[in-house]
Amino acid sequence: IDHSGSMSDEPDKMDDAKTAAKLFVEQAGTTNATIGVIQFDDVIETVYPLTQVTNASIQAAIESAIDTITPRNNTAVYDAADVALAGLQSLQTSNDTKVVFLLTDGLDNSSSVGASTVIQNYQNAQVPLFTFGYGSDADVGTLQTLASQTDGRCYYSPTTLNDIAGAFSSA
Repeated sequence: IDHSGSMSDEPDKMDDAKTAAKLFVEQAGTTNATIGVIQFDDVIETVYPLTQVTNASIQAAIESAIDTITPRNNTAVYDAADVALAGLQSLQTSNDTKVVFLLTDGLDNSSSVGASTVIQNYQNAQVPLFTFGYGSDADVGTLQTLASQTDGRCYYSPTTLNDIAGAFSSA
């Protein structure tokens, strides 16, 4: 989840991204899905480590962690995507479906890697990257490229709960 300063440029960007993330956690349920949450600005930080969701208290803890995210600083979209992929690759499971959801306005201004590196890494890992662009200034072109080149999908400014739920279900 992007929590850079640009996520506060419009009143609902950050709130919409957090609502979407919490809805995903609810939709995943307690079916042993493994979920982790990172936040990124120009620094990538773990908000909640990759954890198997086996009960409602773990779900609630993840949702509470998401609520603590607030906007600040610059944006390292590509670095965050790479860190998320590395986290998934560190899991010791082999038969699980792995996917990354990137919730951002997509306005990268401080990554140490570029889009082409991220795309190559996801292609090599065979992990789809689903991008969710928020705000009128979202870099939809870049987010569409990241998603389409990794067999993911791009969603732009899903704001209603039905839109968000539909996007996650589709993904």
